[in-house]
Amino acid sequence: TSVDANNNGTIESGEILSIGDANNNGVIDINEVLDERIAWVSRLPNNLPAGAPFNSASTFASLGRSLAIDKNGDIWISSSGNAVYYKMRGSDGQIIGGPISVAGHYPYGALVDGNGILWGATLGGGTLLKLDTNTNAVQTIPLQNGNSYGIALGNGKVYLGSNCPYLEFNPANNVFTPKTGGACTSGLAVDSQGSIYVGYGTVQKYNSSGTLVWSAAPYTGTGYGVGIQIDSNGDVWQIDLSAHRICKFKGSDGSKLGCIPVGNSPY
Repeated sequence: TSVDANNNGTIESGEILSIGDANNNGVIDINEVLDERIAWVSRLPNNLPAGAPFNSASTFASLGRSLAIDKNGDIWISSSGNAVYYKMRGSDGQIIGGPISVAGHYPYGALVDGNGILWGATLGGGTLLKLDTNTNAVQTIPLQNGNSYGIALGNGKVYLGSNCPYLEFNPANNVFTPKTGGACTSGLAVDSQGSIYVGYGTVQKYNSSGTLVWSAAPYTGTGYGVGIQIDSNGDVWQIDLSAHRICKFKGSDGSKLGCIPVGNSPY
């Protein structure tokens, strides 16, 4: 994939295997991928037409945005503006389902739970998506008491970011409960013990009942903290979009473990 050939601790542009549209057909074909870690390349129907610039306003809305993997290893993916989901076979990327309309919902992020229900966040206000991947039945649930951006599952609940600190949805009674008075967030995560982590500069850990466990001040120079993820040691990684790095906190007490530069504007 890449190699730090000059041992300076940074992967530079010349140390990354190239990828490009060598035959100018508007598609990255599998034979144009030089990275041996990439198994297949697929394309959404009615996505970027041949020759269309990647960042053109007319085509940006059709880019794949929301992606989740179900318990069978298949992929559910939606464009950001077309309000439909497709199902791709995980082994080769072939489209084996869809389009499934989720009209009234702006797909932004999604996860599939153990029962095969796809829960989808939207950007800002709007709806929480409930898509049964077993039957393709769709329900859009109007958001109450908050909005959404990131999404996480745990404790039998759906957690949405973009609140201060998060919005909780209980599928058992369709009730939204806002957690208030904490750090604001965009992304969030739940660990194997059911603890909820949020961060937007300040990083905070809550137990499954919503009680604050610890709060960690941001690293010096922290800019726009976007994503939060928990590693196999139970420690917390935060993506810092504007400071071009990821930073790590100890999961048990929030102590700072250091930052790593990862290139321009990780998101």
